[in-house]
Amino acid sequence: MAKLGSKARPLMLRVQSEDQAYFVAATCAKHGWEYIMEIAPDEPEDLSDLDQVVTPAAPVRSAKVERNGPCPCGSGKKYKKCSQTRER
Repeated sequence: MAKLGSKARPLMLRVQSEDQAYFVAATCAKHGWEYIMEIAPDEPEDLSDLDQVVTPAAPVRSAKVERNGPCPCGSGKKYKKCSQTRER
């Protein structure tokens, strides 16, 4: 799948005023993002694609616990010695 903001997958944006359109266009030009923008004063703004490229999703972290690490149950014991972990 193409990257959001590229020519193959431009940002789809809707703004309510020309002032907002100039601001969004300047932001996209600064970062080199391709976009398609609609000015619709009677409809709600939709800048969700812009939000996605400005603040990308954080990578998923593994919840794996090391044998000698502290137990995630909060007991303060090592994972391998915690009785609450063994009951599961």
